[in-house]
Amino acid sequence: LVVLVADCAPIALVAAGAAAVVHCGWRGLTAGVIGAAVEAVRQRGRPPVRAIVGPCISKAHYEFGVDELARVEQQVGPVVSGRTETGAPALDLRAGVASALAAAGVGERTDVDICTYESIDHFSHRRDGVTGRQAVIVTRGS
Repeated sequence: LVVLVADCAPIALVAAGAAAVVHCGWRGLTAGVIGAAVEAVRQRGRPPVRAIVGPCISKAHYEFGVDELARVEQQVGPVVSGRTETGAPALDLRAGVASALAAAGVGERTDVDICTYESIDHFSHRRDGVTGRQAVIVTRGS
C-alpha cells in the first residue's frame, strides 16, 4: 500500500491481518477519514490497531484562514488551533491527527515528528510552490 503526500499527513494503520494508508489534510480531518480508516482496519484485522504518522507540515508554517480554521475546530476540537512562527492563525495538523486517532481508539501511535516545510529532505508545496511528493509504503510484515 502506498500513499503520496507533500504537506498533508501520511498515516500507516496496521493490525494483525489488515493495513491501510491514509492521506490526511484539513479536509480529511473534517470528513472523518481517520476514524473511517481505523474502523475498516479494525473490521478486517485483529486488535490492536497501531498508527505511524509520517512527515507533515507543522503549525509553525501552516497559516490558515480564520473561517476555515473555525470549521476544522468545530469538527475536530480546539486542539487544531495554533499560531505560526509569525503569530498568524495556524492549523495544527499533527495535533488534529493525534486527536482523531485517539478518538478512534488507537492507543499505540508513533509520530516521526518531521515538518515537511522545515526539512530539506522532504517536499513541501507551501515552502517550494512546486509539486513533489514523498511516499509512505506499507508492506507485508511491516
